[in-house]
Amino acid sequence: RGQPGIAITGSEDSIAQLKAKLDHSEESLARKDDQIAKLEKEMAELQEKLAMSMREREETEQEKQKLKQELDLILSDPELYFAGRSKVQNQVQDDEDDYDPEENE
Repeated sequence: RGQPGIAITGSEDSIAQLKAKLDHSEESLARKDDQIAKLEKEMAELQEKLAMSMREREETEQEKQKLKQELDLILSDPELYFAGRSKVQNQVQDDEDDYDPEENE
């Protein structure tokens, strides 16, 4: 008759061990979930930075192309280029000279 008591005690120990393992697993899972959330947030921030850098790179590439075209034009015919710029600047100056503040009131 002493044997059944030992079996019950053994079962209670096994149940306690399983509960401890379950608690440990749940804590580990919660830590992993927190770590995943943190990494997902970092990933979103990095994707945003990447998109911004790619836009800035594209803008810089476009500016580079414009400057290269302008340089090519200067090198191919400097007189024409500077004459054209001078004409544009004179046109802007003429437009400013023609401006009458009273006319716009």
